[in-house]
Amino acid sequence: MDRILLTDDLGRQGYHGTEIAAMVRHGDLVRLRRGAYLPGPAPSTPVDLREQHRRLIHATLGQSGDGNVVSHMSAGVLHGLPICSDQLDRVQVIRDRAGGGRSRRHVVVRGMPLTAGDVEVVDGLPTTTLARTVVDLACQLPMRQSVPVGDAALRMTARTAPERDLRSELAEVLDRATRRPGVPTARRAVAFFDPRSESPGESYSRVVMHERGLPPPQLQHEIVDDFGLLVARCDFAWPELRTVGEFDGLVKYTGQFGANTSEVLIAEKRREDAIRLYGWQVARWVWSDLRRPAVFAATLNRSFALAR
Repeated sequence: MDRILLTDDLGRQGYHGTEIAAMVRHGDLVRLRRGAYLPGPAPSTPVDLREQHRRLIHATLGQSGDGNVVSHMSAGVLHGLPICSDQLDRVQVIRDRAGGGRSRRHVVVRGMPLTAGDVEVVDGLPTTTLARTVVDLACQLPMRQSVPVGDAALRMTARTAPERDLRSELAEVLDRATRRPGVPTARRAVAFFDPRSESPGESYSRVVMHERGLPPPQLQHEIVDDFGLLVARCDFAWPELRTVGEFDGLVKYTGQFGANTSEVLIAEKRREDAIRLYGWQVARWVWSDLRRPAVFAATLNRSFALAR
């Protein structure tokens, strides 16, 4: 990311009011928010929403006084967690004090207790730690949104720092937060986290299954043939019901990773035929199905009945 230029930086270079406005009009500067700019020209393709928010975080912290710590959704972005794009319109920060929160056009400030162990430097900015961020979000969000965040955090630390015990860190943060609103919900969410869910869609699916009273699935279940060779690895499985479930995020069909769409479709058809050949019923769903939980549950129950 290019260095963000604040009005004071430009002033020290000899630029002032009308000159800065003219540079914005001519594309020499790109305005991020009041008083913060990037060197132009503007990119020819739209900037990813998470990158836009990261730039807004840097622009906002650059103009704020000491004591602000990036938190909640904004900290989730800096930590690389899956945050919904409709929650990235304002930077979220904490100040270590009792109450005194406020909301402005570009920033939400919360007054909350912070210990030294709750803060680390991420992307050059004071930010709540991964564990504190996950707990803050779990206190604030419904499980359908917080579980994908927690699953991703556990998955990420298992990959990058296998010696780290993030579950213990989460428990410690929760123990210090007993009086906070939302802690009971956060405890339920943390207990539900599972790093074996490999995408936000899989995590969200698990929560909907739980809410609808469906049998708990096995995750990343492997089906093998008569010679012990792998036939397929499935997102979800109910072995006693001879049913597997697959969340389909549709990314693999877009050509985004260079694969030919028709080849992907053929390979997926062969894979599903092989699963059925070994006596399994296959249920598939997409995001739109999860947004209709009752219909989604009925579809899964029909698959269970067909397998019987």
